[in-house]
Amino acid sequence: MALAIKYEDEAAVKAALQAVRSDANETNWALLGHPSTGTPADFHTIVLVASGTDGIDGLKAHLSAKAVQYAFVRVMTRIDMSDAVKFIYIYNLGAEVGPQKGRFGVVKGTVTTTLFQPLGYHVDTEIEGPDELDADELMRRVQEAAGTYNNVHDIGYIEGKQVRGYTTTSSQRDADPGAAMSRAATSSSNLAAPRRGSNAGSATASQSDLAGSRDVSPAAKSAARPSANTASTALDVRDDLRNAIRQVRDDKSPITWCAARYEGKPLASPLGLAGLGTNEVGLAGLQEHLKRDGVTYALARCVDVVDGHNTVKFGFISFMGPELPIMARAKASTSVGAVQALFQPYHVDFNISDPSEISDESFLNKVQTFSGSKSFVR
Repeated sequence: MALAIKYEDEAAVKAALQAVRSDANETNWALLGHPSTGTPADFHTIVLVASGTDGIDGLKAHLSAKAVQYAFVRVMTRIDMSDAVKFIYIYNLGAEVGPQKGRFGVVKGTVTTTLFQPLGYHVDTEIEGPDELDADELMRRVQEAAGTYNNVHDIGYIEGKQVRGYTTTSSQRDADPGAAMSRAATSSSNLAAPRRGSNAGSATASQSDLAGSRDVSPAAKSAARPSANTASTALDVRDDLRNAIRQVRDDKSPITWCAARYEGKPLASPLGLAGLGTNEVGLAGLQEHLKRDGVTYALARCVDVVDGHNTVKFGFISFMGPELPIMARAKASTSVGAVQALFQPYHVDFNISDPSEISDESFLNKVQTFSGSKSFVR
């Protein structure tokens, strides 16, 4: 059962939270708690403990393992090479509070729904004292919620590839958020940062930004050696398909998706252009190119609004029809690495077997889920 809450100074509490919520204000954290007089009223009275401009490290100095506290923090992360504001809600149920934890626990729901959910936050966490507050771990979770942590595959990525024990795995590399950000900043396959003086609300990728992302260099091919059961076969790709991919990459182009299909039997014939589409047609137009006895690949573009900024997102779609012969399916599967390399970079992917599994709604829903603009903001 949730209890009503009251304040020692309601105006001070709400002003501190609003200061954190405004990215024009230097205050980037606020900490709330309960009075320490020990009276029954303490359990549902909220006070402002402290606020500051020195981030998570500054907040940590005011946390106590002997108190129940609620923190609201503003941080910055990078989304498609542009800065984005993210918010964190931290509930500190001190390990040394003792048997009174239960009384404070019934108040948490009211504090959360009354004060923090209306503000909106991307990540929440529960700790038992300052020693459990890890800034690197919090930023890792923020990046995962934003879809910037490990959603765009490296060019050498092959799904299901066996990892040798003596090499560094992608999960080990991505355990360091700084390394992940460094790779994102230097990779030619990432979306470019908006140029100084450009419109912040405009889409953030262009054809020139990604001009080098379609072809895999010999060095990249040799570095990404798949295991025997997923060995990729070189593709014969028609120029019309390569041009279509460039059009989809160009956010100034009306073409928002392109579909590719083998002109005959998989791998025994070139991979060519099957169709193009615009926003007016949508992905409903793609469905007519998904034949139940065939293989189709597609690249699609959409605009995802993240914290008020338009960001361009790409998705790769792999379709193998339910009536595709077993041998053709097996042969097509051996080329999956080369096909992915052709269409990379992308933020989300779909492996489907029925045309109804892809639509404008399902595409945007998955993009927003990975970027944090949909399901992580409450």
